[in-house]
Amino acid sequence: MMAHPLAIVAGMLMLGGTQGQSNFLPGKFLTPNLNRAKYGSELGASPFTVVDDKPVLQSSAQAQENQAADPISLSIFGIGLVSFVTMLGLTLWRALQPATIPTSTSSALGDNVMEMKSQDSNVKSSAARTGWGQQSSQNSRPLTPCYANPVAVCQTSMGTFKAEIYLDKMPITASNFIALAQEGYYNGIHFHRVIPNFMAQFGCPNARQAKSPVAGTGGPDGDTTFTNLADGSTITRDRGGNIPDELTQKISNEPGTFSMANTGQPNSGGSQFFINVKHNSFLDWFDKSTPSKHPVFGKVTENYELVEQITKVKTERDNPVEPIKMESITFEGL
Repeated sequence: MMAHPLAIVAGMLMLGGTQGQSNFLPGKFLTPNLNRAKYGSELGASPFTVVDDKPVLQSSAQAQENQAADPISLSIFGIGLVSFVTMLGLTLWRALQPATIPTSTSSALGDNVMEMKSQDSNVKSSAARTGWGQQSSQNSRPLTPCYANPVAVCQTSMGTFKAEIYLDKMPITASNFIALAQEGYYNGIHFHRVIPNFMAQFGCPNARQAKSPVAGTGGPDGDTTFTNLADGSTITRDRGGNIPDELTQKISNEPGTFSMANTGQPNSGGSQFFINVKHNSFLDWFDKSTPSKHPVFGKVTENYELVEQITKVKTERDNPVEPIKMESITFEGL
């Protein structure tokens, strides 16, 4: 396409060399011949027309005399003419080109952009379709980083509170709790031990009877399984219904946190947990001041005041006089 402006320039230079001396007049200016551009060469017109306010015909002798009398003006005029023609040719050539980058670059860039948009769309749509513990159709890895932690909605006979469950940081302990709750395991169980300015303990199946003398000693059935929702693996509880200790994250037993209850022996946690209403750092597994090791796996995020109220009710031997029952635990975000 670069041949077009060069051809125009070359043609005008030839025209100036053969006819410029007789046709181009000093003191005149050039304008494009619109008839030529509109109707083509059949009109026999020059691509440019010499114009002024009052066109005057001059004889050949007069033109040669004027040229001889003012050679400098003609030289300047010729340079200006070449520049004008060159610029006009380039302008016309550029106007005829498509406003794009080269085809190969454009294609590669466009393909990459479309591919990135497509991948982004696939990830978002996949995340919308799948949940914790489900595998993405795009790859074999779980989509754990794409999700917010689930929220447990705990409806009690005294009201409802909510808690974030740390499935991202404590997948085994959190998955055990979620599996039991979804099975309805916790429905109808009572808080069997509450102590003000300390904690509220819950989760023993024996506490379905609010005043049971063996409340606090039970747990899930042995050799049962549940799914680790973070990676899809299967976890088997031992013969006593206990799960492996998950002593991996240094999350302190701060007010509002859910923490696993155990007998003090390794791997003795099952279904029971307690909710702290004070910063009980001495219960942290990484606190060496006591042998207690109680890993935290969640925290109250809504209506923490209700939990405090539960710990302040009238009790007999730490058991509420007026039974406080967990009616249901459901989840948001699963």
